[in-house]
Amino acid sequence: MKFTKKLKRWLGLAAVYVTVVPVVMYFIFRHRLKFDPENKDFDKIIIYGDVRSSYSTHNKIAKLIAAEKPDMVLFTG
Repeated sequence: MKFTKKLKRWLGLAAVYVTVVPVVMYFIFRHRLKFDPENKDFDKIIIYGDVRSSYSTHNKIAKLIAAEKPDMVLFTG
């Protein structure tokens, strides 16, 4: 099957859409993230990353972080 430039472009955009949108929606709705740029006075910030061990480990870490009630959480991946 021969792909034209236009078809390749549409397939590329579809791939980005199918990949990026679900990830964004997951973090917005699953973790109920809120960011209020007007409030920049932070008392507690948690920074963490490298949770590739498993989903259950990440879930435990997320629950521990939520129990701390931080003003901001930065997840580095």
